[in-house]
Amino acid sequence: MNKKEELEELFEKKSIRYVFFKYFIPLMLSFFAISAYTTADAYFVKKYLGTSAFEAIGLAFPMVQFLTAITLMLSVGASVVIEVDLGKGDYKEANKMYSMMLGVTIITSIIAMPLLKIISDIVYLNYDVSLQTLNNAKIYSDTLILTTIVWCLSQYYISIGRVIGKPMLISIAIIIGNILNIVFDYVALEYFNMGIEGVIYATGASSFIMYLIARFAVGNKVLKIVKFKWNLKKVWFALYNGFSDLVSESTYGITQMLFMIAIIKYVGQSGVESLTFVNTISNFLMLTLYAISVAISQAVSYDYGAGDIKRANDFKNLAIKYSIIFGVFSMLVLNLFVEDFIGIFGITDENAIKVIVEGMALYSLVFIVQGYNNVLISYYTATENAKASAILSILRSFILIAIGINVLPIYLGISGVWLTYVFAEIGALIYYVINKKKLDSYELNGVDIDAGNMVS
Repeated sequence: MNKKEELEELFEKKSIRYVFFKYFIPLMLSFFAISAYTTADAYFVKKYLGTSAFEAIGLAFPMVQFLTAITLMLSVGASVVIEVDLGKGDYKEANKMYSMMLGVTIITSIIAMPLLKIISDIVYLNYDVSLQTLNNAKIYSDTLILTTIVWCLSQYYISIGRVIGKPMLISIAIIIGNILNIVFDYVALEYFNMGIEGVIYATGASSFIMYLIARFAVGNKVLKIVKFKWNLKKVWFALYNGFSDLVSESTYGITQMLFMIAIIKYVGQSGVESLTFVNTISNFLMLTLYAISVAISQAVSYDYGAGDIKRANDFKNLAIKYSIIFGVFSMLVLNLFVEDFIGIFGITDENAIKVIVEGMALYSLVFIVQGYNNVLISYYTATENAKASAILSILRSFILIAIGINVLPIYLGISGVWLTYVFAEIGALIYYVINKKKLDSYELNGVDIDAGNMVS
């Protein structure tokens, strides 16, 4: 059985639940590894460098999101278009897009570095914190920006590996990379006393190893690097499909900055430690919810390309059900074990602990709804309905967040800050329910994917 027949067997004949778990399990393992390394980053920084450096990670979080936004726009946009081509059986066009988007990824990552530096300088003008914490955050961000090309290439090949049906090999690459990241973190801080920049050096080195493994896993049996003529409209279409991820991640970075400013206003600098902790602990559960939505993307894109819309919708409904179940579970875990997590990180400031416990009880409510919205956005992206995907992303990640963070604290104080995400997710879901037919009707957004041209 050749690779084309294997893909047909998987996406057209296997049960929906089988395909879902084939992608979800390795994704969950991958995201668990990612979460483990981010948690280890925070833990080692807190242990070896102290509270100021720990707070710096929280201040720098928007920059991590901006870099993630760029990598996802490139990788998700390319993978959706390539997957649709494979679903149509057009391997020649898939090879061209694979090669072209690899070039776009390299060029974009180089251009992005000075732009990210400018954004970084703007972000740090907004924080009213100690000079030591601010300087640590700037060192962290400046070092992070230097690793942009490695981040982009590793994420590109991770996405391509999933497209060609190798989710387990890609998960192995991610797990190995993140285990090495934890080891490199420990070595950099324990034996070389490198400071906060050592954490990023460790991340860059492990990301490069991850890229090498993912590139090997992709190989050249299904997709090959071929000669191509630049087709800017096709490139634009791929980026357009990844636009909702760019919007979602970058606006999440902006809203995290707004959150940090608000919590400093209502609590003081101890609020920075509280928010950094909440983000760190909730990260694993959020990534698992994200894994549920990502797990259906390849299958939905393939079925969409093959014209089987009913099967694509069945994948969406299954993912929504699992997202709600896991969301309730996540809320319970965060509330039942919050004090245990605080003890592990050695947080002793009584004000920070009070803010964390009270904040987690409110913030955790977001998990019940967030997974549902994740699946909707993933589905729209996978079916090349980038307009609907972008609308929901902008609404939940920026517009409703901006409204909530400016209005709710006026009436509810610090509780209003924590409830802002809940307000945004519920608001976005209500908008979807009211406007579902309109959102569904956007379809290809006026683009002829085969010709790479706009249609009238």
